[in-house]
Amino acid sequence: MIEITDNISKIMFKDSHNGYSVLTYIDTNLELTSDLLEYHLNMAIQKFPIMKQYMVETDSDIFLEYDVEFNIKHHYKIIYDTYDTFDTYIDKILNLSFETKSRWLLHYMIDKDSKKYRIYFKIDHSYADGYKIIEMLMSMLDTSNLPNIFKNRNTNMTETLYYMIFGTLFLFINFFKIILESLLLSYKSSEHGKTEHLRCKPLKLSEIKRITNNKITVNDFLYALLIKTDSLYTNARRNIIISSPINISGSKHLNNMAPVINNISNTMINKELLHNIHTVFDSYKYSLYIPIFSFILQYILPFIPFALQTHLYNSIIQRCDYIYSNIIGPSHETIEDIHFLTLAKDKEIVFNIISSNDNINIICSFKEGVIGDIVRFEKCIYEAYKSLSSEANYE
Repeated sequence: MIEITDNISKIMFKDSHNGYSVLTYIDTNLELTSDLLEYHLNMAIQKFPIMKQYMVETDSDIFLEYDVEFNIKHHYKIIYDTYDTFDTYIDKILNLSFETKSRWLLHYMIDKDSKKYRIYFKIDHSYADGYKIIEMLMSMLDTSNLPNIFKNRNTNMTETLYYMIFGTLFLFINFFKIILESLLLSYKSSEHGKTEHLRCKPLKLSEIKRITNNKITVNDFLYALLIKTDSLYTNARRNIIISSPINISGSKHLNNMAPVINNISNTMINKELLHNIHTVFDSYKYSLYIPIFSFILQYILPFIPFALQTHLYNSIIQRCDYIYSNIIGPSHETIEDIHFLTLAKDKEIVFNIISSNDNINIICSFKEGVIGDIVRFEKCIYEAYKSLSSEANYE
């Protein structure tokens, strides 16, 4: 057995709600027979042996164990259908329970007449973070590594020193304030219900890049889009709590991410909102928050009682209004489009964003009933985009 030292993976494994299992689907021009599909899967398993393992709890700890009865044929299905029905499988697979010890599955959709193909890949989030999960899927297509969300951020030495000192203090004060508030709350799990989803029309990356500049990044713009959407939909002036993972480069953890939790007002005008977000994300990049948090996760968290860790995780997530997830997708000749979504846990709305060529694909996932008027919520996303786009080249 292999001991799991990654506490985030442990917490997700113990989550009775199966919180944040990930479903990724790719529209591809890759035509595969059953033998070829198994070959690609075996290549991925060689690179990521965890796909052949399962988690087991022993003596109050959690380990990885190889499944001696592992049969790859139990993990995939080939389904023949028409392309216009491919989307109908999203909800079904999203809420489908795993039936194998190794908690992942793959469905390969084929429309023989139109030569359209789609790969659905679902995996328990305790196995890996979003970037590693995408890498697992991309390894079947033999693609390259993925960049992180801080690409193309620039600052001078004076600003960098400012963020290293004051940015670090600000971020940790904000984080521990939410931690202390969460400790005072009793966690009440929501009823188990199915996850619903809203798939938005793709936004154009080239258009967003035209609007933004060195002072405002694409990621800043998309984060502001979430906040502006909340303002338009709720029609209320309020502070919202947004949690999102930031990838820790070089970490060997299964879930190599630091939690980012922001308490931010939805009332700011566009220019103020974008510059505020840019400052916050510069703080994360240039401060010591990420390396310190990485140290805490690796060397300090294991000494904190696991029950307390789980309580904090549940309490913080229950307080969140939104989960923001943004992945820079891969470019590969076999990929026509890619989408990414996760199971929701409580009352939060998950903004799942991934890029594909010139498309920015957004899927919102949420528990049934959390969004009362889904049609209006979608309209608010487009209205927020139009509003933020109206002031090109923010200075």
